[in-house]
Amino acid sequence: MHESITTIFSSQSTEAERMIHDEEPNDDEIMVSFADLQFDPEEYNVPDNLITSAQENGFRIMFDGIKQKKAEKLEVHSKSFKYENQKLRDITKEHLELFVEQVTKMKESMDLKVVELKFEV
Repeated sequence: MHESITTIFSSQSTEAERMIHDEEPNDDEIMVSFADLQFDPEEYNVPDNLITSAQENGFRIMFDGIKQKKAEKLEVHSKSFKYENQKLRDITKEHLELFVEQVTKMKESMDLKVVELKFEV
């Protein structure tokens, strides 16, 4: 009726895992199941729903952490985008002012030439 439950938990590495990995084990990187710990939930009458809710809670915490990191990254990108956008607006405004100034000079020069041509004729 009950199947063997193998839930993944972050824990100390087992001796077999230490032999597999040449480097120093890191608790965050090594996952051990109930079977690796030689823990039988049925032997200690641990209800399946407790294990499932613990897993669900772990996943929820991981999901919330990922969601928060994504929100923080999005906020940083948003601020960066706003800064770059403002820089581009300022540059565009400067270029527009220079363009208007050049067009005004050109118009004055053309008006002067037109007056000279009219005077000659």
